[in-house]
Amino acid sequence: IYMLPKPLSWSDRELSKIRCPLVWRDLGETHATISHSIRLAHVRRMSERIMLL
Repeated sequence: IYMLPKPLSWSDRELSKIRCPLVWRDLGETHATISHSIRLAHVRRMSERIMLL
């Protein structure tokens, strides 16, 4: 677990406020991209199965 040093200066606190939403947004975008590619692969697999029938 990464611990911030106890004497936290104002700029550090502001930076952490700014940094956290950016990290969460990046994680959300990454998760959306991964789930989207999985969905695309699933749709492609289903369409291939339909073509085989």
